[in-house]
Amino acid sequence: MPAAPTPGTAKTFLARPIPMAIMAVISPFKRVDEKEVSAQTNWHSSYVGARSLTSPSWHLDALNRKSHDARPARDGEESCSFAGNPPAPLPGPMKIVKPVRATRSYTQRLVADPTAVFPLLCPVREADWIEGWDPPWVASSSGFAEPDCVFITSAEPVDAVWYITRHEPATGFVEMLKITPGVTACRLTIQLRPAPGGSEAAITYSHTSLGPDGDAFVALFTEEFYRKFMQDWESRINYYLRHGTALKAAPG
Repeated sequence: MPAAPTPGTAKTFLARPIPMAIMAVISPFKRVDEKEVSAQTNWHSSYVGARSLTSPSWHLDALNRKSHDARPARDGEESCSFAGNPPAPLPGPMKIVKPVRATRSYTQRLVADPTAVFPLLCPVREADWIEGWDPPWVASSSGFAEPDCVFITSAEPVDAVWYITRHEPATGFVEMLKITPGVTACRLTIQLRPAPGGSEAAITYSHTSLGPDGDAFVALFTEEFYRKFMQDWESRINYYLRHGTALKAAPG
């Protein structure tokens, strides 16, 4: 979809990845008694914090993991320790916040029926009607928009990743997600309907902030900004529907 111009500039920071635990596998030839299993499970419980150990996979992890401060080996028993450095503790407790979000909707009036418009709502076909549109990477089995199509749009300082979650030609409906790391997570829906003289497109963007840069973006994603963005999109797609070529930018 046409990439909304950023309403203001903001520096984007990528989230620091969570360190992975390094696991040591208990030898199948070594007897593991109940006290040892209990000690490992207790260590694993403290390592994952509030995460539940009810899942079978968590129990397997606990059985296959040795504590950082494992007990000394008994006589005649080999000690078992982590291969490499012990795992670093996870960051602090889970953070749950109220969303900083802006949701805007607009209905475009288009000069062709939904069957002519729908194929243009595509990361590949948009190059036909948006001058300069050129996503550097598109993953699609058909070569066009489809369910689970993923594409990237170039941006500064970090590219955005789009994922098409619903693509329904029969009903004229498209839904996709756009993730701009450190800025916003966006949900976009487009619903086409027949209308006199062509069709209507009900378009909704919902941006949820992912941090301070997203807060600034959401604050500037106003009704006025969105209306101008939608009107520009509307004029471009209608120009293509009338003339079969993309609307050229004004010189200068």
